[in-house]
Amino acid sequence: MVLPAAQSLSRPTAGRARLRWGSGTRHTGGVTDHPLEVDLDTFAAAYRAGVTVVDVRNPNEYQAAHVPNAVLIPLPELAARQAEIPEADLLYVICAVGGRSLSAAQALVDAGYQAVSVAGGTNGWIERGGQVVSGDQPA
Repeated sequence: MVLPAAQSLSRPTAGRARLRWGSGTRHTGGVTDHPLEVDLDTFAAAYRAGVTVVDVRNPNEYQAAHVPNAVLIPLPELAARQAEIPEADLLYVICAVGGRSLSAAQALVDAGYQAVSVAGGTNGWIERGGQVVSGDQPA
């Protein structure tokens, strides 16, 4: 996936840079050794501990099934909705398989957030028996 070049905005919170995406970011969605990715086992343990999850899929994907309590901010809207990004020590970013979430995690880290992408995404979460809910509400 290639994201549009130089999308950005500022956030009123001190210590955060403008959220930017550079062009040329690509990821196939598979498990990699990328430092911004965590595997589904790591995510499952963190999720049980109550981490903050940001889902960057499209609304129709989110409505069909999402990780309970995941906050929906579609990737194309991430920069414009930066003020809605939850405050957390570490954000777990999820999409369908890992491509969009890796792009989002990189943009978030570049803007000063602590974020990781869930490799395997919601599809992998469902395949391993992870809990999901449907509808447009987080829980």
